[in-house]
Amino acid sequence: PFYRIVHLILVPKNNTQVTLEFKNSLDGLEKHTFGPVFGREFLIDALRLQLFIENFNVTSKSGEAVYLNTTCFKPLEPDNNNCAIISLFQYHQNNLTFLLNETYYPTQYLECMQSPLTQQTKSFRRTCMAEYGGPIDPYMVLGAFPTHDNVPDYTKAAALIITITMNNKRHHEELENTLLWEKYFLQYMKTYSSEWFDVKYRAERSIEDEIERESKSDIKTVLISYMIMFLYIAIALGRIRSVKYVLVDMKVSLGIAGVVLVALSVWASIGIFSYMRIPTTLIIFEVIPFLVLAVGVGKLK
Repeated sequence: PFYRIVHLILVPKNNTQVTLEFKNSLDGLEKHTFGPVFGREFLIDALRLQLFIENFNVTSKSGEAVYLNTTCFKPLEPDNNNCAIISLFQYHQNNLTFLLNETYYPTQYLECMQSPLTQQTKSFRRTCMAEYGGPIDPYMVLGAFPTHDNVPDYTKAAALIITITMNNKRHHEELENTLLWEKYFLQYMKTYSSEWFDVKYRAERSIEDEIERESKSDIKTVLISYMIMFLYIAIALGRIRSVKYVLVDMKVSLGIAGVVLVALSVWASIGIFSYMRIPTTLIIFEVIPFLVLAVGVGKLK
């Protein structure tokens, strides 16, 4: 209840494995075949995307600039004011210069994947701990890697996962700013494209947004369905004896009363849950009424 999730899943467009040099424990150089996510161009572009997301802002209703740092979850606050972003780049504290300048950058990744709690690596004298103060489990930041005898080979990973944790405080204004930031994030990612990778993304509000969109788009269908159901009730309950008494025999008033009663029941249930501050969606209008009407008609028959 205290944090929300924003996910980015990056898959290289070039799925070819890469051979890179790294420093061994004796400071000698070795070559190793890595998965496509360890290619330098891919990593640089991915880190640039992450840094952009960390730094963009959106204006709130009050005119205040809302940054990720003002809405994210900070587990070690106030001692550490950095956001809990779980990413491979935390092994070098999201430092872009490290990727641009270091020839043997895979060495840092190898040491940190083997021992995420390392305070100082042998090769670069850098910590493996994230900026927010916690360790990074390679299982959380890499995907599509093979396993041998139930032992994962992270070096052959074919996908990169970035997880951003957002604050989920129930204070109205703070949660409103978080939802606003997530909305802008989703809008930006819809238009984003990279030369080096395809990206899938979601925010905590994504499912809610999709349900709401689906519900609104189905309103016409629901109304037509209600009309068809009304006709079905009229025909199913009716016993037409002659044209003269067709309206009586079709039991039109009974059909209307049944539909209205079901609609009022659903409306009352929405009121009860709203009073209890439990959110609902239009899906209850799309499923429950037809179920109740079908059972009701069956019993009347």
